[in-house]
Amino acid sequence: MSRALAIVMLCLGAAPLAAQDLAPVSSLRPEARGEGPSARVASMGTQAPARFAGAALERAMEHVRARRWGDALSAAGGDGTAARDVVLWHALRARQGTWDQAADFVARNGEWPGMPLLKARAERLMPAGLPAAEVLRWFEDHEPQTATGALRYAAALREAGEAEAADAVLAIGWSEGLPMSPGTERQYLFAAGDILDGLHEARMDALLWAGHSESATRQMARVGEGWQALARARMALRAGQRDGVNALIAAVPGSHADDAGLAYERFVWRLDRGLEETALDLMLERSDSAERLGRPELWSEVRLDEARALMIRGEARDAYRMASRHRIPEDTEEGVRRATLEWLAGYVALRQLGDAETALRHFREAARTVETPVSVARMGYWQGRALDALGRADEAREAYAAAARFQTAFYGQLAAEAAGLPVDPALAGDLSAEDGALPDTDMLGTVELLLAAGERRLAARFVAHLAESQDRAGMIALGEWVQRRDPYLEVIFGKRAARYGAVLPEFYFPVHPMAEADIPIPTEMALAVARQESEFHPGAGSPVGAQGLMQLMPGTAQDVTRDLGLSYSHARLTSDPEYNATLGAEYLRQLEARFGFNVPMIAAGYNAGPGRPLRWARPGFDPRGATVEEAVDWVERIPFDETRNYVMRVTEGMGVYRQRLAGEPVPLSTGEMLTGR
Repeated sequence: MSRALAIVMLCLGAAPLAAQDLAPVSSLRPEARGEGPSARVASMGTQAPARFAGAALERAMEHVRARRWGDALSAAGGDGTAARDVVLWHALRARQGTWDQAADFVARNGEWPGMPLLKARAERLMPAGLPAAEVLRWFEDHEPQTATGALRYAAALREAGEAEAADAVLAIGWSEGLPMSPGTERQYLFAAGDILDGLHEARMDALLWAGHSESATRQMARVGEGWQALARARMALRAGQRDGVNALIAAVPGSHADDAGLAYERFVWRLDRGLEETALDLMLERSDSAERLGRPELWSEVRLDEARALMIRGEARDAYRMASRHRIPEDTEEGVRRATLEWLAGYVALRQLGDAETALRHFREAARTVETPVSVARMGYWQGRALDALGRADEAREAYAAAARFQTAFYGQLAAEAAGLPVDPALAGDLSAEDGALPDTDMLGTVELLLAAGERRLAARFVAHLAESQDRAGMIALGEWVQRRDPYLEVIFGKRAARYGAVLPEFYFPVHPMAEADIPIPTEMALAVARQESEFHPGAGSPVGAQGLMQLMPGTAQDVTRDLGLSYSHARLTSDPEYNATLGAEYLRQLEARFGFNVPMIAAGYNAGPGRPLRWARPGFDPRGATVEEAVDWVERIPFDETRNYVMRVTEGMGVYRQRLAGEPVPLSTGEMLTGR
């Protein structure tokens, strides 16, 4: 049972939904429906889906967003069982409904996305008198994620004669800190009896790490005085208490004073009060072992941010020390951050400390745990750079070649150029013929229905989930199906397929209809920016107010319309993709006029504002006219994570789109894009 699952709340009440007659899902196959336009589909950016009413689900989703669950189910009826199931899926994940509805839904739609959360939410609906066989079937492919689930599962196991397994379920749930209401806790203690003896301190620690203060307060009576004093101090720090917190820390006995959880709470408390220097000193002082950090992954976000800031400021030795002593174990959910810290330690060692041997060790360690094309290419390229610095040219070429297998990635393209390797013909959309069949599932019909109802993002979630279970041939068949429907779905599908081992540039980098527009910048730049900004979703909006296909801020759009002599319309930014693309392309042209044709600076200006690239391009550290290696350093030292990633993704996108637009392999020019003037 993972710790992450131990935070499912059990104390919230749920209002049952009105009883519904839920027949098995009927076939919603597109071929059974004919074709027709959808009034909701913008002219640029999608092909109309097969004809479905869609209007009933559209109305139902308005009720869903207002959490009017009964009205939503009633409204969805006009679009059939699939529409009602979409509503019920949302409701059950929102802690609504009954056990019978949840069990029936999972039995019919167990392949839908989001099942772990839905099942966790459904567990608390399990009635006490449920037949043991039904409970055991429910848990045959996953462990309980709530205290109610653990109680029901343990009781069923005892009834089946598996008392030892029942004890283990209850012991794990207790020691890993499943949160419980007071009533559920009493039931749990009664059911478990003395099997929990010796586990109370472990539960207290887990509750404190998770911040479950109410449960931890009830746990006080079950632990000794030392743990009680420790818990009071940790809870006060977690709550941000100012008055008396030092006295509570001082009251912790020496036997508990070195507790890792206490150190972590002091670390966070100091950060929250602007005491960054002493907070970081505390982190470094604890970083001599994983045990002294307790949960190294919880310290790692601040560790990564600070290590990179030190690197950018040129404080190389402190940056290396901060990054390299992360102590995150391999088998952790924070594997990406672990790999990033290992990479950063290697980068600092190579580029700032001149220690290629140490750098190579870190790059190889990072490479052992990464899987995505972007990360594999990154680690391979930097291993090549370290090996080059060591004079091991043959090994360097092998490392570059390994990275160059992923030429859809920034570092894969740079590796291919560094080793003089040919362009991957697949970048031009040359997929070798592989016979594959569409998955035999009604989820495809559900996707069609969601598209007709205007629910693009939810449709994309279903498509991405389907991609996870396909082999390469099946992914190609699914990609071709998606390709006929919506460029936004194509991008989402292509990204998920790449994450699961099938890099399919034709779908990963779809050619949007905006490629046919008359724009004042290279078409590949417009495509790469729009793909990164909105994933080709014409109605996209960001939390900060960016709008539409190219995610224009309204103020920027107003300025550009004045420059072009056009009238400004806020509504058209999301309703008219051609209008949005025209304004976005002109803004990119203005950035090019300002910076020259230097892709990192243009992309950084588009993402972070036009003033920032020049501030980052201090004398002697400007990508324009630099070597490729120096330009890569400039990109890696962009202080904003989002902008740094954005620059890499736009640059690689331009490299791929040059191939896609040519329709045949053309020489890569990623290095030129990085150093152009």
